[in-house]
Amino acid sequence: MTNHIVYALLGVNKMNFGTKLQGLRKSKGLSQEALAEKLSVSRQAVSKWETGEGYPEMEKLIIISDLFDVSLDYLMKDMSESTTYHQEKLYLNQQKIIEYMNFKKSFAFKIAIAIAIIILSVIFPIVLKNPIGPFMMLVIVACAVSILILTGLSSSQYKELEKSEINMSFDDLQNLQSQYTKFRLRFGMIIAFGVCLIIISVASIILIHEYLGEENVIAPMQLMVCVAIAVFLFIVIGVEDSMYRFLICNHEYLNRKKKEESSIFSITMPLASMVYLIMGFTKGWWHPGWIVFPVTAIITLGIEKFIGEE
Repeated sequence: MTNHIVYALLGVNKMNFGTKLQGLRKSKGLSQEALAEKLSVSRQAVSKWETGEGYPEMEKLIIISDLFDVSLDYLMKDMSESTTYHQEKLYLNQQKIIEYMNFKKSFAFKIAIAIAIIILSVIFPIVLKNPIGPFMMLVIVACAVSILILTGLSSSQYKELEKSEINMSFDDLQNLQSQYTKFRLRFGMIIAFGVCLIIISVASIILIHEYLGEENVIAPMQLMVCVAIAVFLFIVIGVEDSMYRFLICNHEYLNRKKKEESSIFSITMPLASMVYLIMGFTKGWWHPGWIVFPVTAIITLGIEKFIGEE
């Protein structure tokens, strides 16, 4: 009886609450059983809440608020006063979802190709000791950067989309979740393959130096090729994973992206490239100067991990 009085004082409309709870549950792809488990209640209790035959205690209402990242104000007020929560979200139908996914896959391929080409361009100054090597590298890098710029410009409309909260039908969400489950298996295999490829290439450098000498260019060549292949795979699979997370776990994706935007890789890697070029042009250290790239990457990862723990 106490709960009835509390809800009456707060102005909770049972029917509106049930409708909103059902919508929130479906937007997360949860069944009544799954939601009941999270709230430590029976499925029948959730069913009664959604049909307006009952409503949760205040303790459960607070948990629901945290679970779906909505305010108590939204849950308690009349539907006509709280529809702004859903109106602020962009609704994606099946056609728009497919268009977005096709674009992201094409975007990932172009970016991955451009980055792989930049990595492979380092081979020219390593192999060609005369000025032709650096010249070829700079020409190739310029072409690859052009691809990156054009690809980035073509993604402007989707950059704005990825800053927004979205909504979609329950069937579309279930379909995406099914696709993502299969994708995660492929994701793990590709990441493992890329990591193994780099480890094997580094290990082979030891053997090549042991039997062919320190000045042999085969070692850095094969390392650059393996790194280029691995990075290509990482970018393609990483962008696709980001695409699924944006569609399925939209709110968590937006929060995580804000943190990723503060990554210091955008500062350290250009600096590493500058150092490499200076060493190459002034000292002729194209080889083994290339080691600056993996060293910078490792140091940057360490710094970001330390900052993240802080």
